[in-house]
Amino acid sequence: MKNIFLVTVFVFCAVNAVKANHSCNSLSAMDIAAVSEDTVIFDLSQVVINGAEVEFPVFISTGEDAFSLDFSMKFNLSKLQYDTTIVYPPELFNAANYNPNDQTLRFTSSSLDPIPNNVVLLTLKFHLLAGNHVTVNDFYNTSAFTNGTATEVKWITALCAGESLMLTASQNPGNTYLWSTGATTASITVNTADTYYASVTQGGSSFLSDITEVIISQFPDGNVIPGGPLVFCDEDSVILGAVAAGNSYVWNNGATTRNIVVKSTGTYSVNVTSPYGCTTASAQSNVTVNPLPNTVVNINGPTAFCEGDSTILQAVQSGNQYLWSNGATTQSVIIKTGGAYTVQITNGFGCTDESVPIPITVNPLPINTVSADGPLVFCAGESVNLTADATGSYTYLWSTGETSQFINPNYAIDQPDLLKRLCGITFPETV
Repeated sequence: MKNIFLVTVFVFCAVNAVKANHSCNSLSAMDIAAVSEDTVIFDLSQVVINGAEVEFPVFISTGEDAFSLDFSMKFNLSKLQYDTTIVYPPELFNAANYNPNDQTLRFTSSSLDPIPNNVVLLTLKFHLLAGNHVTVNDFYNTSAFTNGTATEVKWITALCAGESLMLTASQNPGNTYLWSTGATTASITVNTADTYYASVTQGGSSFLSDITEVIISQFPDGNVIPGGPLVFCDEDSVILGAVAAGNSYVWNNGATTRNIVVKSTGTYSVNVTSPYGCTTASAQSNVTVNPLPNTVVNINGPTAFCEGDSTILQAVQSGNQYLWSNGATTQSVIIKTGGAYTVQITNGFGCTDESVPIPITVNPLPINTVSADGPLVFCAGESVNLTADATGSYTYLWSTGETSQFINPNYAIDQPDLLKRLCGITFPETV
């Protein structure tokens, strides 16, 4: 919320006496209302404070073409230090300087073409030495001229709804006051949008104050709408968005955008500030991020084996729900076939994650048959070649101890009757 501040309105006569054709003697409320043709406007309702940098715009509102603009002012030296003046129209020849001897900021300018009317002409920039905001009370003794003629000065300031502002004219013994509201006190308290100024009479002469225009700003909507559930699993997120658009935003995590993406557990809130400085604090949004399950899988055996063998895959974390890529729902599975195996694990928070694929290779067994190039029963002096049918990158080990793919065996047979019948020989011949 903006602070309520006191504004002292410093008065002068020359400007408005010239513009309204009045002497400085006894201005009435009607006279005051009639004063306002040409105005130089300093708009604190559009003040921008960025850290220790303060800036606000200046523009003119005139009833006739202006070819020059000059002004001077003093300011609160304990709070502000002049930095620079940024002038926007390129055709406006200008000079701005601060004189530390009389503590006055002066700006002079001229143009061959009419100065643009009711648009921002320049921005005054200051360093903020103390505090965190500025008010019209920080600027005083302001005078302005267009085309060399004294011109009305207006300060625009903003109040938040429900706040009030005290305006105080110059106070000297014997002064009398007549405000645009009809009040006759040295100070008035205002809380409505309007334009305020006073005629101060001192020793028979009347002085008309600068104009203070008060703008009332409603507090912005501070509601925050989540774009999804506030309780979710790790690696997910939720968007929190301030309802009110067109404002400035400061979240408690340091973000300054209207919407933020939240990925971690915490309590989140935002201060929403209107262009006129009225701030509404949102309610807190409590976000809970639940952990994902541990998806590490132990491999109890080799990942490459022969047909007929197996290996066991087991999820490390127990107490969860499991769904393996082969359809199994147990914590561990016995794998007998080749493939890439994964498991989806769901923990007690309902968070699901999937393990990395585990490739399993099952190698086929070799062909285990033997071919002979002749009969397996024959007479002495004859032979047979035995060949292992499996060809390729294999190794061989016969029952005889031989390690080649081919062998030509001779076997001792202890069946003499068979030998005699088949071969016409008697035992103990060998085959």
